[in-house]
Amino acid sequence: MCLEYDWVRTSGLGTVYSFTIVHRPPVEAFASDVPYVIALVVLAEGPCMMSNVVNCPSGEVYIGMAVRVAFRSVSPGMTLPVFEPMNTDH
Repeated sequence: MCLEYDWVRTSGLGTVYSFTIVHRPPVEAFASDVPYVIALVVLAEGPCMMSNVVNCPSGEVYIGMAVRVAFRSVSPGMTLPVFEPMNTDH
C-alpha cells in the first residue's frame, strides 16, 4: 500500500520520530479509545506526518520504531491513514 498526495507519492513506510500517549480523552467521544498513540512519522521519502500508531500496545511504541501505513475507516466515506509496526503481519 502507499499514500498518495497531490504533490508526493510515498511507499507508506516510515519511522516514529516522536510520539505521545493520550490517557485522557479530549472529548467524551474518544473515551473508549484511550490510551492511544499520536505520533510524528517520518516517511521513507522524507515528508513527515502526524497520525496514530495502531495494532501495538501503547507502551511498546518507541522513537525509531519502523512503521507502515494502514487505513482505518472512521465513518462512511472517510478513511484515515494510520501506522502500525512493521512486524505486524496481515
